[in-house]
Amino acid sequence: MWTNDENMTYNELTHRYELTEKAIFDAYGENLNTYFGDSPDVNTKTAFLKAVSAHVYGWILSHSQSPDYIEYILAMDETLRNLILQMLLAQAKYMLIGGNVADFSGINLAKNQWTDTNILRGNARVAVEVADIAGRKLPGYSFALVYAGRLPHITRAALYNGY
Repeated sequence: MWTNDENMTYNELTHRYELTEKAIFDAYGENLNTYFGDSPDVNTKTAFLKAVSAHVYGWILSHSQSPDYIEYILAMDETLRNLILQMLLAQAKYMLIGGNVADFSGINLAKNQWTDTNILRGNARVAVEVADIAGRKLPGYSFALVYAGRLPHITRAALYNGY
């Protein structure tokens, strides 16, 4: 069952874990105020933390034929929390250093060139560590998060029931 702690909170609307500012500070010594200012408006920081989660989950789920099952085990299997935390932290660092790749236009004004955004973004959407962790066989399972085969199906009645 999903749980909240000082490093991650579970967003019941998106069905994803999101990092806390504290997790980023503890892991990297980075204060999000350094990047987003020290204003009382937390929307920018909140949007960043949500984007980190959206990139990781979106990338993983886009590589699965059974995204509902992957979403379910990520929410309900507490033994996977550390893997989720590792992926989210890697993605946060990646996005703090390089920006939000999803926002890149593909236009290089200095060279007057355009690059297809699908080529530009591709797997660059997530940190290498995210792809590496998602590609490893999950502990207690016989597949990886980016497994392309069929997995158990979550029925409509059970979908998002309790998570």
